[in-house]
Amino acid sequence: MKPSPESARAAAALADAGFDDWTLAVMENRADHIRGGRCLIRAAAPDGAQSMVLKVYAEPGQAQLRFDQLTELRRHTERVVAPVFLDTARNLYAMQDAGRTTLADDLGDDDGSDCTLEAMRWLQSFVAQTPTINSRFDPEPTMGHARQLCDSLDPRYAPRARRALRSLTRMMAPYAGHERVHHTVFGDMKPENLCRTAPGAPLIGIDYVAAAKLPLERDVAHWLAWMQQRNWRRALSNRRLPGAGADRANLAAARQVFGPALDPGLLRAFLYAGMIEKWVRVRQFQRSPDLVRTVEVRLGLRPRVELLRPSLRRLMGVFRQP
Repeated sequence: MKPSPESARAAAALADAGFDDWTLAVMENRADHIRGGRCLIRAAAPDGAQSMVLKVYAEPGQAQLRFDQLTELRRHTERVVAPVFLDTARNLYAMQDAGRTTLADDLGDDDGSDCTLEAMRWLQSFVAQTPTINSRFDPEPTMGHARQLCDSLDPRYAPRARRALRSLTRMMAPYAGHERVHHTVFGDMKPENLCRTAPGAPLIGIDYVAAAKLPLERDVAHWLAWMQQRNWRRALSNRRLPGAGADRANLAAARQVFGPALDPGLLRAFLYAGMIEKWVRVRQFQRSPDLVRTVEVRLGLRPRVELLRPSLRRLMGVFRQP
């Protein structure tokens, strides 16, 4: 079978870097990735004792940018993977292979709060070892991202988008311009981005994307938003109403680690911003109507009674909207 263009680029880069006898296996190839097209390829030594992961990008300059960010971050912490080499001509870089076991493998049939506790401890170490600054909080980057997402929606949903943005503005307003500690943001805080190289080994982050400094609440909220949607999906797949019990358990786990360092109002604001992003994604990719409805109820865009099963809603005279 003819190798993909990305595999051919990776093979040539490995050969130039002195790894010409290594074998390649495509892990993921996504042209529609939210941060631009990319391909993940695992490269293994002939004896299988060593391996690395290559990220091949579609958008020019992305490999250089990500490699530089990871290199700088690695100067401060070993909580993320180490970069190996960069090939600017082929727009790819190689990094340490953290293995195939991630925190997602520990998620069972419960609410996931044990995983949240472990992830928050990893985040606690990460922010302790990476640079922080005292700065006035500017909500505009978060607001701007939310507006950009909402602008990408079908115009039919514009009224709901405006309501969500107004709510987010109100939540962020009390914090705007006030000085706060800003930590290095990891970015995509979710279970599959925290790997374990061996049983009992410390977690290692593998998909650092932020290169920004924001209050701690941002990364905590990103994790909680991911867990929230995961638990909603599980409830809906089991024909249950998505309750708040799992959300409370995961929030309690985060507070157990960070305590009073987490501002409840700012955490709620960042969590709401994360839900706006989830809402846009489920609308764009036409996910389950029940999941769309759940997210919109939690955003305050639909009445809570719409979480009831369709048969009960019909009895109560509450009809489903598009």
